[in-house]
Amino acid sequence: QEAAQEQLKQREAELAALDSEYARKISDIETEMAKAKAVEDEDYYNDLKAEREELVAEYTEKRGAI
Repeated sequence: QEAAQEQLKQREAELAALDSEYARKISDIETEMAKAKAVEDEDYYNDLKAEREELVAEYTEKRGAI
């Protein structure tokens, strides 16, 4: 049972680290998206939007693997 508790703690720590990493990455992209919208650079905005979608998918996949 102690080993199971340790595994659970390890999993929670890994999830927390992953959540933190991707929250920062996604936030950074969203900030850039807002800047692109402000200067009406639709091409850059659309590139960032696609990049954000890829990051969310990557995050979801990695989270599911933990």
